[in-house]
Amino acid sequence: MSQTLVPSTSSFDGAAIRPVTWASPSSDLWVASVIDADGVRFLGFVERSLDDYLAVDGSGVSKGRYADLDSAKRAIDGESAPATARHWSETGAPILTVRQLRSR
Repeated sequence: MSQTLVPSTSSFDGAAIRPVTWASPSSDLWVASVIDADGVRFLGFVERSLDDYLAVDGSGVSKGRYADLDSAKRAIDGESAPATARHWSETGAPILTVRQLRSR
């Protein structure tokens, strides 16, 4: 999956805008948007990753991993505080391991 992120030219408080519309373009992806005076605004998305739900806001910033879809959606639409990562691997960064070192 690839995406292009464009910085917003205006600041906005996600909690102040309602209602949030959720669309699911695929079985493991949910996208949040709102309609305001400027048109449709992208709030972020939730993607299922193994047994967790990864929430990412409209600026591309990870809002954390959640055990259930509703909690992840609340992190995007402003109805709850973001999850606190207990370990750096919970921030959504890919974990890479070395399988074999090449001899020189």
